[in-house]
Amino acid sequence: MQVERCEEGGFYGKIPSIDGCYTQAETLEELKDNILEVLDLYIEDELIKG
Repeated sequence: MQVERCEEGGFYGKIPSIDGCYTQAETLEELKDNILEVLDLYIEDELIKG
């Protein structure tokens, strides 16, 4: 996961190898939780697609 500090505060994180897998949060802990949720949704969507 790539993490960047946002100019307006908080953090931005993404998984570069997965299109659309990114999130933003106020803290690093929240960012970790958010990216795991986004990743779960991505995997669920891929399983539905087959």
